[in-house]
Amino acid sequence: MVSIMTDEKKYDLAPVRTAIAGCGGVTLDVLDVAENHPELEFVAVQDVNLESAEKIAKRLGITRYSTDFNDLLTPDVEFVIINTPNHMHLPQAVAALEAGKHCTVQKPIGRTSDEAREMIAVAKQAGKLLGVTMEERGNVVYRQMKSMVESGCIGDVTGIEAMMAHTGHLVNPPPPDDWRAKPELIGGGSFIQLAVHHIDLAQWLISDDIIEVGATSTGGRCNDLSRCDETTVAWARFSKGALGSFTSSFACDADVFFIHGTQGYVGRRGKRISWEVNQPFDGDAWCCKEACQPGHVELEWYLSRPARNRPEFEQHRRFALAIRGVIPLETTAEDGLKDILVVEAVHKSAAEKRAIQII
Repeated sequence: MVSIMTDEKKYDLAPVRTAIAGCGGVTLDVLDVAENHPELEFVAVQDVNLESAEKIAKRLGITRYSTDFNDLLTPDVEFVIINTPNHMHLPQAVAALEAGKHCTVQKPIGRTSDEAREMIAVAKQAGKLLGVTMEERGNVVYRQMKSMVESGCIGDVTGIEAMMAHTGHLVNPPPPDDWRAKPELIGGGSFIQLAVHHIDLAQWLISDDIIEVGATSTGGRCNDLSRCDETTVAWARFSKGALGSFTSSFACDADVFFIHGTQGYVGRRGKRISWEVNQPFDGDAWCCKEACQPGHVELEWYLSRPARNRPEFEQHRRFALAIRGVIPLETTAEDGLKDILVVEAVHKSAAEKRAIQII
């Protein structure tokens, strides 16, 4: 048993016995934040590359590692974290759920809404929790932005401005046989890989759903992704009237997210946070001391993943607490379905050159 403090309450809980599928870069990022949480007891890891699995096992101080996903489905495992390529999410999540395991899947939940719906149906049949790992929801900067929006600091939300891009496919393209070079295994290109973060973030931050999109895509610079959306620009309409612009690209470097309202704005470009608000706001990450005056701060600690993804917000920790019934599951499979429906609509809009409503 471990003693956990959350929401100013103390709980004595048995750690959730956890296995990890996929030991690549995403898992390394996760462990930078999650490996020291007492809520999680890591017991087994798996990867198609035995050396990668062994490396993570040694880091965690455990002896169970394998190349076979089924080796994670033993009776002592309660929770399976799936950090594998997009096309593996459906079969692995279904296998884990049918084996009686709770499960969270790295974004996106699947390549299509049909895959997401199948996973949701299996989870309901099994009576197990199914979630999606959206790392940005654990980011203290975005948690504070959400608090500012909910406190009315920027008035009514009218717009979202978002761009996520990197030049990895230009500078260091994946080998032709790598799943990242195959749109059919990804489920698309830059939008499903990058913009899905901001699509999820926007709907969560302003507590509203995207109901219509329009988009255009281009390609040609990255040979491995010339058949799909190397760069995509999309507009979105939310149910309460706000509009958003979302850009993804493998042909430039950018990380921008702003929320605009009738009485101000708050957002970030890289490590710089900027705002103009209608009231002072005293936050954990930064403080807005004056109303109706532009302000900004450079957060050097933002460059550190553990610093910006604090333990109280880290998604795997919160999933473990949901398994134990301490808090509700925060990022549900249904959230993942909403995100992938937007992605599908963007792909359809770009292909058909018309606006698409999301039903």
